[in-house]
Amino acid sequence: MAFGGTIKLQGEKEYRDALRKITDNLKLVGTELAKVSSQYGKNESSVGSLTSKNEVLTQKLDEQKRALDLTRDMLEKAKSEYDKSVQSVSELKDELSKAEAALDSARDSTDTTADEIATLEENVKEIKDKLAAAETETGNYETTVKKWTSEVNRAETAVNNTTREINDNKAAIDKLNGATDDAADNVDDLADSMDDAADKTDDLSDNLGDLKGATEKAGDGFTVFKGVLTDLVSNGINFVMDGLGIDNYGEIYEMLLTSGVNEARAKEIMKQVQAGTADYTFIEIMACPGGCINGGGQPYVRECFLPNEDLDIMDTYKEKRAAALYSEDERQTLRQSHNNPQIKALYDEFLGEPNSHLSHKLLHTAYAARVGFNDVE
Repeated sequence: MAFGGTIKLQGEKEYRDALRKITDNLKLVGTELAKVSSQYGKNESSVGSLTSKNEVLTQKLDEQKRALDLTRDMLEKAKSEYDKSVQSVSELKDELSKAEAALDSARDSTDTTADEIATLEENVKEIKDKLAAAETETGNYETTVKKWTSEVNRAETAVNNTTREINDNKAAIDKLNGATDDAADNVDDLADSMDDAADKTDDLSDNLGDLKGATEKAGDGFTVFKGVLTDLVSNGINFVMDGLGIDNYGEIYEMLLTSGVNEARAKEIMKQVQAGTADYTFIEIMACPGGCINGGGQPYVRECFLPNEDLDIMDTYKEKRAAALYSEDERQTLRQSHNNPQIKALYDEFLGEPNSHLSHKLLHTAYAARVGFNDVE
C-alpha cells in the first residue's frame, strides 16, 4: 500500500505500538533525571549526583537501544521489499522485451491472423502496465528505505549521545575519586597530627587560661601576652616554632596584637622590628581599626551619617557592635563551620578530605607583597 511516496510495511503497526511504549518509558526516565537534579541542586557535579544520573541514563540507553533495534528491523524489511521490487521490474522488462519481439515477428509473418496480432498487442500492453506499476512501487520502496534510514540515523544519534554522556560522567567520577585517593595519601601524616592536636586541646585551653592571667597592657592599644607555652606540642605549633628557630618550648614568650596599621604606634613597632629591637616572639596587626568588628564587611559609622542627638554613639559603637555580634553568635544553632551539614556534604561529595589537592586548589589563595617595612615612614 503506497502513501505519501512511501509504502507501509508489514509489521509497521506493531512497530509504531512498540515505539509508543518506548517513548512513554523515556518520558518516565526524563522525570527521574529531573528528580536527581533537584535532589543534588548545586552539587550536581558530585560523585553521588553523577552516579545517580548514570543509573537513570543507563535505563534511558536501554530504551533507546530497543528503539534502535526495532527501527533497524523495519529498515531491513524496507530494503528487502525494495530488492524484491527491483527484481520484479527487471523480470517484467525481460518479459516485455520478449513480448514485443513476438509481436514484431507476428506482424512480419504472412501466416499470422489479425486476431493473433491483437492478442499479442494486448499482452504487450498488460506487461507495460505491470512494469509501470512495478517501477512506481520500486520508487516508493526507495523512498521508504530512505525514510527508515533517517529514523535509524536519529535513533543511533540518540544512543551515541546518551552513551557519551554516561562515559563523560564516568570519567568525571574517576577523576573525582582519583583526586580523593591522592588526597588521602597526602593527608595521612596530617590526619595523625590532627589527632595528636585534638588530644592536646584540653591542655591547650588550660594554658590559654594561664596566658590570660599573665596578660599585661602595653601603650596605645597594644596588648602584650606573656605565658608559659610548655604544652603547645601539636605538629602545627611545632612547625611554627621550628620556622622561627625556637627549640625551647618551656621559655616565656611575648605575643603582641593590635589593629589599625595606620596608627602611629603600629608604625613605631614596625620600625622596631626592622631595627631588631622589638622583643616579641609573635606579632599580629589587624588592618581594620577595632579588628573584624570594624572591618570592611561592617557598616561604616561616621559623624556625618548621624543626627546630632546620636553623636555620643561615636565613643561606644565598637563595643556595642562587638556585643551584638557575640550575642547573635550565641543564638546560632550551628556555631562551628566544620559541623555545617552543607560543608560536610561539600567535602563528602566533591572536595574529598580537608587539605585535599582539590580543596587546596579551589579554596586556598595567595598573597603578594605590598608595602614593606622600608616603605613605612
